[in-house]
Amino acid sequence: MKNLYLIIFFVTIFCLQVFFPAFGQYLDRSPETYSPPENIRNIMLLENEFPWKPIKMGPELKNRGLSVAGWQPFEKPRIWEDIVIGISQNFIVNTNLCGFIKYGFFEKPEYARKGAITSIIHHGPEFYHFWPEGSFSGVEIGDHTFRWEFMLEKNVGFLNPDYVGDRAILSFCKGKYAVMIMENDDSLPVGLMDKTVLENLAKKCEKKIDVATLLDNFGAELPTLITNQGILRSLQAKLDVFTKNYRKGEYKTALKNINAFVNELDAQRGKHVSEQAYQTLKTYAETIITNVNSLM
Repeated sequence: MKNLYLIIFFVTIFCLQVFFPAFGQYLDRSPETYSPPENIRNIMLLENEFPWKPIKMGPELKNRGLSVAGWQPFEKPRIWEDIVIGISQNFIVNTNLCGFIKYGFFEKPEYARKGAITSIIHHGPEFYHFWPEGSFSGVEIGDHTFRWEFMLEKNVGFLNPDYVGDRAILSFCKGKYAVMIMENDDSLPVGLMDKTVLENLAKKCEKKIDVATLLDNFGAELPTLITNQGILRSLQAKLDVFTKNYRKGEYKTALKNINAFVNELDAQRGKHVSEQAYQTLKTYAETIITNVNSLM
């Protein structure tokens, strides 16, 4: 009998690999291959940026310091490479209130938009697949925003009337980034959750996306705009220190770092920094300063 079970197991695995290639590729991958883009860390919320202090704050995977999260930028992924790997952040506030945030970065803005939609499909609707566009209160967030809550299912009679608890999801994209926030409270009747909490968290993420996008721009343009290798290394070092402190939430120190970057730009203007490079890089830096100040 034991041998029969083994035969059935291996035949099943073989059939899955033959008829479902994505599953076969999944088996061939070790956990170390799930590597979210490093720049996603620039948009993650910190514990002190929540309206309540969580009694437990993810991520859960201690060996990497983060939890991976899959995003689906297409309606029906065909192979494993169609799945975009992001970061998931869990939080538990009390025995009733918990949730998680999922962060993603995509090759194209249209993929980020699709990812924002499909994330709601996977984590929200039980029966009634409907997710209106826009935030709960009407406040603008990102390029595209989508929302879902149990009340949508209750209003059309798909939710068990004896169900206790409330859940809401807000998902949005901006540029190549996407964020999904889900909150679940088992102590509240359906429809009574304070959804402004989700919107406030999303607005903070949006500001961080603005900073992350500018850091992406720096990474792409700094080596082409600054030809003097000594100045380039010096400016890049200041950006690296800024990013390190910014990710830790040490915003005052991070502002000193980015101001040091600006001071060096000013000193090298017309020398080793052309006027075009100066205007571009200083605009990026000043916008970062504005956004970081708004997070404090």
